[in-house]
Amino acid sequence: MFTLRCLVDNNALVHSFRAEHGLAFAIATSAGQILFDMGQSGDVLLHNATRLGTWEDPKWQPLLGPVMANEVTRKAYDER
Repeated sequence: MFTLRCLVDNNALVHSFRAEHGLAFAIATSAGQILFDMGQSGDVLLHNATRLGTWEDPKWQPLLGPVMANEVTRKAYDER
């Protein structure tokens, strides 16, 4: 069993999500988790991950934490 969440894509089919050029997936398996992030900025990743509940999920913190190294993302997170 695995879970695949698309966090960033060129198109947002639901208006409450954001889109930008790039692609990011959060993939979870019984063996662990991986974040595949080729998005332009961390702020869209943060917004969409928060909307999906991925950001608050403890199993994703070790992978999403490094996104905070991006200054734009850090500021967006601090403003939440």
